[in-house]
Amino acid sequence: MSQCIAYATQVNAGDFGSCGNQYWNGGPATDWQGVGMSPYGEWSADAADPALNTSGVDSRYAAILGDVEATTRFVIDTSRNGLGPWDHEGQYGDTHEDWCNPPDRGLGTRPDTTTGTPLVDAYLWIKVPGESDGKCYRGTAGPLDPERGMEDPAAGQWFVEQARELIALANPPLAPLDCHVEWVADGDEDAFSATVRLSGVVADRWTLAFAVPDGQIVTKATRATVTQADGIVTVSGATKKGGKAPDTVIHAKGAASTPWQFLLDGRACTS
Repeated sequence: MSQCIAYATQVNAGDFGSCGNQYWNGGPATDWQGVGMSPYGEWSADAADPALNTSGVDSRYAAILGDVEATTRFVIDTSRNGLGPWDHEGQYGDTHEDWCNPPDRGLGTRPDTTTGTPLVDAYLWIKVPGESDGKCYRGTAGPLDPERGMEDPAAGQWFVEQARELIALANPPLAPLDCHVEWVADGDEDAFSATVRLSGVVADRWTLAFAVPDGQIVTKATRATVTQADGIVTVSGATKKGGKAPDTVIHAKGAASTPWQFLLDGRACTS
């Protein structure tokens, strides 16, 4: 797509129709012989399967771009691509709805802005993992999803069964969270205090990080030091004898709230 944008904006304005695509992969390198490309495998220029081979398309872009380089950057949604797309093997005809709550999929690469791939700015979980795509009927009258044997939740609602699939089949695998933060806040609209109890500390000293809403300022913490920068609060302290972190009381200006995520020594924790 980045190559197509470069061609149709810098070489031949508006000629998007000449761009190579996945529907026919012929080009100079294949003597202009091509097939439609399959979504059920990894594409490469040396793939033995013609339906996974990109050499024709690659050579086609090389021919039309010349010295012009693709520069359009992009992100990739890895929220459900750990095992690739669902291969429905022709079931349900043209009404398979393979985009709709696909079964037996896994979480993919964790969100990261360090991709090691030119033009790829980030891997992101754009589609919320475990959020239903809607009620999938796959060409039937419903109300059950024939692939799952149950009625899927409405679009945007939490889909427990799918969330469990995505976690269990994640690639790379998900390690279980091994720390916990108990946060009990009390206060009013102007100020509050929160008692914080940690479990899962593994070092002599610990550091707890979390984000706060705009306008909320953490002023101090008992038995710990606290800093705040760009909306991120970092609380640090020492463990007691036996490796247990003491309860810490955090004082803040602003309405009481509970952070949505805690990082203990850089590890995500349950809360």
